[in-house]
Amino acid sequence: MTRLEDIQQKERTLLDKEDTLISEGKQLQRIQEQYSDQFRDATCFFERLTYQFQQSNERSFFESLLDEFSQKSRQIMERLELDGDELHMQKRTIERQRDDLAYEKQRFQKEESENEY
Repeated sequence: MTRLEDIQQKERTLLDKEDTLISEGKQLQRIQEQYSDQFRDATCFFERLTYQFQQSNERSFFESLLDEFSQKSRQIMERLELDGDELHMQKRTIERQRDDLAYEKQRFQKEESENEY
C-alpha cells in the first residue's frame, strides 16, 4: 500500500468513526428529550398525589417519593450530559486527526509534485 493510499484509508476510517459519533450524539439527544418529557410527566403525577393526600399522613410519603425521584432524575440527566460531553470530545479528537491527515496528504502531494520536476 502506498503512502497516499494509507492516508486515504485512515481518512475513510476517521470519517466512519465521525459518522458513528454523530449518530450516537443524535440518539443521545433524543433520549435526553424523551427522558425530560417523562420526568416532567412523573413530577406532575407526584405533585397531584401530594396535593390529593394533603390532609393525610400519606402526604409526607409522597413528598419523599418526589424528592427521591427528583434526585435520581437529576443523576440520570447529569450522566447523559457527561456522555454528551464525552462524545463531543471524541468528535473533536477525530477532527484534529483528520486535520493532521489532511496536512500530511498535502505535504505528500507537494513532495510528489516536486519530485516530478
